[in-house]
Amino acid sequence: MNADEFAAIFDTEVRHPLATAGFRSSGKSLFHTDGFGCLSLIRLGGRLAAPGGISHVLCFRHTFLRTLDETTPRGFVSEVFAYPYKFLLADFSATKPPPYRPRNLNYDYDRFEFDGISAAMLRDRLRHLRSTLIERAVPWVRRVSPRLAADEIRRHGEDAWIERIWLLDYSAHLSNATGNA
Repeated sequence: MNADEFAAIFDTEVRHPLATAGFRSSGKSLFHTDGFGCLSLIRLGGRLAAPGGISHVLCFRHTFLRTLDETTPRGFVSEVFAYPYKFLLADFSATKPPPYRPRNLNYDYDRFEFDGISAAMLRDRLRHLRSTLIERAVPWVRRVSPRLAADEIRRHGEDAWIERIWLLDYSAHLSNATGNA
């Protein structure tokens, strides 16, 4: 199977059905914003791209968090290191995904091979990807409150510079939310 055939099947099995569930596209990445949370399936390129497959990482961030350049972006963020939570899809096969784990200097990613497999097998794998996102990842995002995320970063973090920025952002957000109540 070539890249064009893969892209057509990916669009049919993942991109279009996820669009009906509220996901949007940015290039080859997909993202879902729900309230203050953004779940992103970021397609990786560069040295992580190879013929016959794609690489991606599933990330989560609250939209009010600053990025590495210390700005609060509007819209989709493609920089993986701007996300506190970085997951493999397998992390969502457990009863609950793991708590925050610092991955501030490197991260694991999923490699999705399509060369040499049948279209039927590819469709099954893509349907599994889609159902994991809709049935497990999106509901998890809805449960990760800013307070919970801040607590997890405090408890499990490594006091990295970006974690300190995020904790300041969480503190400001929670103070504003309390002050407006």
